[in-house]
Amino acid sequence: MTSFATPLQLGPLLLKNRVIMSSLTRDRNRVPGPLQVEYYTQRTGAGLILTEGTLIEPQAGIFSDEQVVGWKKIVDSVHAHNGHIFLQLWHVGRVAHPLLQDGRPNVAPSAIAAKGGKFRQLEGHPGFVTPTAIDDPEHYIALYKRAAERAKEAGFDGVELHSANGYLSHQFIDNTSNQRTDQWGGSAENRCRFPLRIIDEISGVFGNDRVGIKLSPSGGYNDMGMTEKDTTETFGYLIKELNARRIAYIQLTRYWPFRDPAQRGTYVDIFQWRNLINSEHTKFFANTEYDSEQGAKALKDGLADAIVFGRLYIANPDLAQRLINNQELNTNFNVKHFYGGDCVGYTDYPTYEQQHTFFANTEYDSEQGAKALKDGLADAIVFGRLYIANPDLAQRLINNQELNTNFNVKHFYGGDCVGYTDYPTDASRRTANFTFIYNTFDANGLVNGTVTSQRTLAYLPSRLDVGSYWIIFAAGLGGLLDSLLIAFFVIRRSPISITKWRNLINSEHTKFFANTEYDSEQGAKALKDGLADAIVFGRLYIANPDLAQRLINNQELNTNFNVKHFYGGDCVGYTDYPTNASQRTANFTFIYNTFDANGLVNGTVTSQRILAYLPSRLDVGSYWIIFAAGLGGLLDSLLIAFFVIRRSPISITKTLIFDYFNAVVAILSLLRIGVDIASIAFSFAQFNNSDDFFFNGSTDSSLRYIGHFTLEAFNCNLKNYATDVETFNQWCIQGVSY
Repeated sequence: MTSFATPLQLGPLLLKNRVIMSSLTRDRNRVPGPLQVEYYTQRTGAGLILTEGTLIEPQAGIFSDEQVVGWKKIVDSVHAHNGHIFLQLWHVGRVAHPLLQDGRPNVAPSAIAAKGGKFRQLEGHPGFVTPTAIDDPEHYIALYKRAAERAKEAGFDGVELHSANGYLSHQFIDNTSNQRTDQWGGSAENRCRFPLRIIDEISGVFGNDRVGIKLSPSGGYNDMGMTEKDTTETFGYLIKELNARRIAYIQLTRYWPFRDPAQRGTYVDIFQWRNLINSEHTKFFANTEYDSEQGAKALKDGLADAIVFGRLYIANPDLAQRLINNQELNTNFNVKHFYGGDCVGYTDYPTYEQQHTFFANTEYDSEQGAKALKDGLADAIVFGRLYIANPDLAQRLINNQELNTNFNVKHFYGGDCVGYTDYPTDASRRTANFTFIYNTFDANGLVNGTVTSQRTLAYLPSRLDVGSYWIIFAAGLGGLLDSLLIAFFVIRRSPISITKWRNLINSEHTKFFANTEYDSEQGAKALKDGLADAIVFGRLYIANPDLAQRLINNQELNTNFNVKHFYGGDCVGYTDYPTNASQRTANFTFIYNTFDANGLVNGTVTSQRILAYLPSRLDVGSYWIIFAAGLGGLLDSLLIAFFVIRRSPISITKTLIFDYFNAVVAILSLLRIGVDIASIAFSFAQFNNSDDFFFNGSTDSSLRYIGHFTLEAFNCNLKNYATDVETFNQWCIQGVSY
């Protein structure tokens, strides 16, 4: 069963329902503006909107570029709200007044004045005047075509020819206003030639299936009306011709006595022509003073394909929804504001929901508001101050998120964006969707930055004393990332806990990076406990280029920082820190030349800046073991172990034999494993003048350690060779560069 809610295929357009908004003259602006955009947008619930009549000549119409631009804004808004809209093309003909069209005379098919009329906007309220007979109707047909082209420029879905209510096209049809004796007058065929020619021309612009026409066979309004016989004959012929052209629709208006106080019209039943219209391609639209019951019955009985509503759409912007849902209609029309004025009586009519909604206001919090809605005490809750500090208040309430109650009261009234548009949303708190170029901190720990997005400084925790914490969110490159959400936070630790912000960061899209002086145990625990998604290391990465591998493999970290080379310089203290693997295998080579009198190496370096950190700056009397020499680069990947031992004030004989043994073992290891083994661990030690080994052990324990180390090298298992003697490890780091 067809109802208001049944969709309707209108040419290429699928109308969402069968409620059509009629053309309604409202006389608000010569050029459509924001008020008209709002008016039509409010009514996009209709299956199709037919605009107010738009004049094809200089008046309030669609003849100028400015008007095209204004109408395009309306069309774009209607389309954005899933609506369809046709423009009605209009020329008033003899029922205008020269004083209202810059002195231009009225025109009509014949020089016959309409009876009556009262132009209330003119002094003395004059009536209709005698028009000038049109010499060449084709001139006006061309104007209609040009207006259709303008409508297409504006993006309209189609156009409707206004050929009703006593206006120009209707004046050609009616034999009381058209008494021409040429091809444009006389017979029904000749009198209908003018509207049919217009239909043909505008169909050439839009396509016939995007063109409609409005007819009022009964007449009455504007002194129109033929005899019943002439009416039946004339409109019978015209409707047949229109149906043959397969246009989108034919709109017929019923007789309405209210618009015919002089009883000039002739009552005819518009449905007598129903069988002349093939709804497979041309729809039948019924108009004039239908209420919900009459309209529903006409659709149900198949008398009409859609119902066109006029005045009801003035007072019911949501008329389609009211009819579909069988809701009460608003019949309180503000008649004095039908024509002209501003928004009063134009865009201020309420929807059904607005009429029947109870809004509760004043100092509701989330719990009170939720309870009032749950208990049915209110249909909606109105929030005031909370919206000042929570621009996304609705989302916070719906998602049960924390509300910001820190109001910047002194900025409630007046001022600029501070305390007005700079309150953060919950999302911006979490994802830092602002950027600024960070420069420096002043002595008080305040940010001195160049702000590129929002007034961030006012609300960053930047007014705390020295030693407080900072969260610096994102740096934009020239505003390039101004609207993007950053991938992660890096939050530095401070004397107070930073974990209280953990729940503000949703790790599904934004990660929490914790920073500042974490060691391996603290970092591992923070990850294990879910306090951070990743740990950021700083200084440890200076001295441990392979820090990630050391942490993952639970290897000892190098904490001997070459502080004086932190800033500036060359590779020293920059790229010469060893990895854990290079510490163990001494994978460097150099050409050994000689020793000077002080036991310092004077060699030609072939692999990195090793001399700077060799233990070559010790006093005379030190004990040395030099590890590897390449023969002219030929054996550059083959490390040869040997020992050069200088005499010192203490006896070295008891270690000498053992060390020679180690050397032999190391060389045999190379020969056995082959030249593909590119590393051997080397043992070394130092005696100082106090006769103590440098790693706080006795000579015997030192020998045991060296032996253990060499055997580890022999077995190619170097995992833990230096893990038990911290000083030995430090000496390795300082003494070897790779």
